[in-house]
Amino acid sequence: MRIVYIDCLGTPIGELCVAVSDGLALAVHRRSRVLEIARRYSPDVREGGEARELAEELREYFEVGRASFSFDPAMPVNPLRAAVYSEVRRIPYGSTATYGEIARRVGTHPRVVGHALRRNEVLILVPCHRVVGARGLGGFELGPRAKEILLNLERAGKPLGNSLTPRGLSRV
Repeated sequence: MRIVYIDCLGTPIGELCVAVSDGLALAVHRRSRVLEIARRYSPDVREGGEARELAEELREYFEVGRASFSFDPAMPVNPLRAAVYSEVRRIPYGSTATYGEIARRVGTHPRVVGHALRRNEVLILVPCHRVVGARGLGGFELGPRAKEILLNLERAGKPLGNSLTPRGLSRV
């Protein structure tokens, strides 16, 4: 049976939790969403393990500007969503692309891209915060302020310092 490991950390955009199994990042999201996703993969959900490694990499993303991760994100089974996520993963750290640009690259409509990204369960690793509207910021699951913080962090190349705190998972 597959074991899913979970860990959480406090960040400037709020608490983020991660779920990892067999070297694959299943989720980077809010605690309730990560627990839901983890239990979808396995009834055996434990704290720590390899999830602690991904949480440390995310801590480095916020503190020292880490631009890549050693864990690949779980990709959706739906081929169009998978194509959107693959294209979004190609947006370089510190850059943005519009919903329209991503749509043209994968042969669909900008609203389809937005819909696919609203379902992104592996935030930051599938950097949907780097996708913006043609006339504005666009949406983001964790809200516009969180999107602004992530974009500013990456654009400035200036880490946010030691502002992060580890969070336990006493309610797994």
